[in-house]
Amino acid sequence: VYTNSFIYLALGDAILNIRNCLFQHTSILNDSNYMVIASKQAYISESTFYNISNYDTYGTIYSLAENLVVSNSFFANNSGYNLVSGGCIFVGTTVNLDRIIEISL
Repeated sequence: VYTNSFIYLALGDAILNIRNCLFQHTSILNDSNYMVIASKQAYISESTFYNISNYDTYGTIYSLAENLVVSNSFFANNSGYNLVSGGCIFVGTTVNLDRIIEISL
């Protein structure tokens, strides 16, 4: 994947629910994130983000959601190249992190 994010969810005023999903073993190169979320509200629950490498400065998930809720989810072995500074999730808006089981870098 070059230049663009692997998963780009531009949903406007819609509500995004990601539940019971597995995202794993992916490398993103050349200024890209694994996932970008742009929506009114986004919920990530009971999901796993494992062994993901990315190149952009905003981490594995770049959230532009007005409200992001992450619950009962697992992040492990996620890494970044070059100037990555966002870690697992870079949030530019209000966020509610409720019971993240584990974050492992």
